[in-house]
Amino acid sequence: MPIASFDQLYQAADAMPESVGVAVAGGADPTVLEALRSACDRGWVTPHVVGTAAEVCKTAEAIGVDLHGFNLIDAVTPGPAAVALVRSGQADLLMKGQIATPTLMKAVLDSASGLRTNRVVCQVVLMEIAGRRFLLADTGICIQPTLEQKIDIMASAVTMAHALGAECPGVAVMAATESLARAKKLALESAIPAGLPRGMADARRLTQVLLNLVRPVNGRAAGCAGRFRSTWPMIPLPPPRSWPTPLSEGTTSCSFPICCQRT
Repeated sequence: MPIASFDQLYQAADAMPESVGVAVAGGADPTVLEALRSACDRGWVTPHVVGTAAEVCKTAEAIGVDLHGFNLIDAVTPGPAAVALVRSGQADLLMKGQIATPTLMKAVLDSASGLRTNRVVCQVVLMEIAGRRFLLADTGICIQPTLEQKIDIMASAVTMAHALGAECPGVAVMAATESLARAKKLALESAIPAGLPRGMADARRLTQVLLNLVRPVNGRAAGCAGRFRSTWPMIPLPPPRSWPTPLSEGTTSCSFPICCQRT
């Protein structure tokens, strides 16, 4: 079963027996207030808007949003105040408003008053493009995860996929772009850690992952070329004519050219 569409999620939210409390950190934001008004009118949420009350009211008046049903909480530091609502159980969800992400994350990760657990904090995004739906994680919170953190992030994405109706979601691993990796001084892990669990996999998809990894490789000399060879210990799926051919049961190998360009 595929991941539920936004329309299906809207219908499920309409059928909920009661609304969900949402704590908004920094409520003086037009887009946030409009979204909360729509969700409140449909009975999805009970908004707890945290921030400077005068600014929230001024913003709402400027865009014509009625604050009826909103709980306004006047606070100079909206991050900790909104987090406290979730921590105490007065709200079930935390929403980012007009507040800097580092400021909000500092409140979330505070060891004494935040929402820190033993899980990796990550961002899972639901995308819907031309009728196709998929999840992306992590999209910007944990920029240099360890192997253990990558596994935990993947587990969070799978859990989200299950909640959205996908019984057995497929997982594809992507590499960061070369420019982003260089700017953030990241390095590609070329060694496979020992002790990883063994399992079935699709050799064609693994090949595509490797292609994506080596495509941005640049060489010092223009026009240089090489070949890349990879071997995976697995039982391969029957490949199409244009993909690697099984060498023997339990092993699949492929090779393809790497074209380099002067930088």
